[in-house]
Amino acid sequence: MLFSDINLVRTGIFPGRNSLAPKNEKSMAISLSYEMLLIRLKALNDTEYFIKQLDLENLQSGLFMPFKELTSLKKRILFVLNGAKENVNPIEVPRLKKQSNEKIKPALSLLISSQNDLHLCNETEADIYFQLPNSFRDECSEFIDLFINNNKLRPWFPSVLTEENYQTAVEFLRQLQPERIITNNTGIAYEACKNGIPWIAGPYLNIVNSFSLLCLKENFNCYGSFISNELNKFQIKGIKKPDNFHLYYSIYHPIVLLTSRQCLFHQVTGCAKNKIDETCIKHCEKSSTITNLKKASLFINKTKGNYHSIYNETNLLNTEIVTDVQNLFSSFFIDLRDIKTETKIDLDKSRIVTLFENHLNGNPHSSDELKQSINPTTNSQYKKGI
Repeated sequence: MLFSDINLVRTGIFPGRNSLAPKNEKSMAISLSYEMLLIRLKALNDTEYFIKQLDLENLQSGLFMPFKELTSLKKRILFVLNGAKENVNPIEVPRLKKQSNEKIKPALSLLISSQNDLHLCNETEADIYFQLPNSFRDECSEFIDLFINNNKLRPWFPSVLTEENYQTAVEFLRQLQPERIITNNTGIAYEACKNGIPWIAGPYLNIVNSFSLLCLKENFNCYGSFISNELNKFQIKGIKKPDNFHLYYSIYHPIVLLTSRQCLFHQVTGCAKNKIDETCIKHCEKSSTITNLKKASLFINKTKGNYHSIYNETNLLNTEIVTDVQNLFSSFFIDLRDIKTETKIDLDKSRIVTLFENHLNGNPHSSDELKQSINPTTNSQYKKGI
């Protein structure tokens, strides 16, 4: 709607003549003019209305109106345009202090989900996290024993935990009292905070700014957080982390596009069951491929104890960030779970871990070796940003 459609005199918005006065010749004040009024009233263009033109034909030249009166005029116009509701001024965002110039040597962290990979605990100094399934109510004691018997393992909690599965995860957390956890579930984060367990905000929380980090630390006693893989290097460099806070970044992982409690195989491969039930979650193990309208392949994956997930056709591999962004991240993360995509790995996991460790230690050839051994991969979002 055009702002010129509103009768300012009839609505009582236009100020009285006492607000206008001839400008003193010695005054530095700016006279009322078309350009000056457009600048002072430009906030109106941020509403559903806009100023197409101003009719100042009968306005005498050399008139002056105090800025206070102009501001009052603008507020009265906004009040009418907003349905007789007061306009709320934008919140002033506080300026965060710049972080210290400390030298940080990033470590390597791994994610696994199979006991067949436990041998890595004896082959690397990297932190190793074990992904807990979405449903492990009947195996809770077994998982507690797994972590007790392998004290180098740390729990990784999934994003989707519902009903009794969530209660099982809470009980697991209270009984084990782990040294540290990574969680993509905010309910588990809250329980960890209550029980004094250091927790790291996982990558699926998609943290993208400095104020989110400050909120996590001050309100939920968060130990550290992953930074979103959707940011480019310039956006990441602008992040200010709180003092005594650890930042993480995943440099290799399959890209999950969707996680669902519903069966995703009915219309793809078919299933004898009419609807999903608890046994499906516990025992079903399938994978399939679909092709979207852009001829790109998407991978549907279902493992025992987990919900259905759809993955991008290729995994993310970002070795550039290690040298692009220095002295910010405490640890770089790699996902070594056995999730099928188009990406193939030519070496065994022990050798892959060694290559990543070499890359973090500044080996000039390790990046090329990783790209040759893990392919095809993508890194487009890091180049694009949000």
